[in-house]
Amino acid sequence: FIGLASSALSQARVIDRVRRGGHDVPDDKIRERFPRTLANLVRLLDVADRLTIYDNSTIDHPHGAVALLERGRLLAIADPLPAWLAPVDLDSRRTASTRSL
Repeated sequence: FIGLASSALSQARVIDRVRRGGHDVPDDKIRERFPRTLANLVRLLDVADRLTIYDNSTIDHPHGAVALLERGRLLAIADPLPAWLAPVDLDSRRTASTRSL
């Protein structure tokens, strides 16, 4: 799962992609779909055999892994977590062997 800090950042990434010849996504579609991304992540937590959550919000450190889960158990987690991930309860998935990223 790759997350971004905001729909505005997602819109900026689309604008950049279009400038480089990529496909466009209308702003209203991005704003409409953005809230569903975290809901989709929550559903993935219990059905994915293995899940890596990436924060793609910064240019300096793109695709930075912030959490690793296996069968719903938290194997590793970054500290601090990006603010956009706060609504997702990862703490309840910690185990004695959860390590830092």
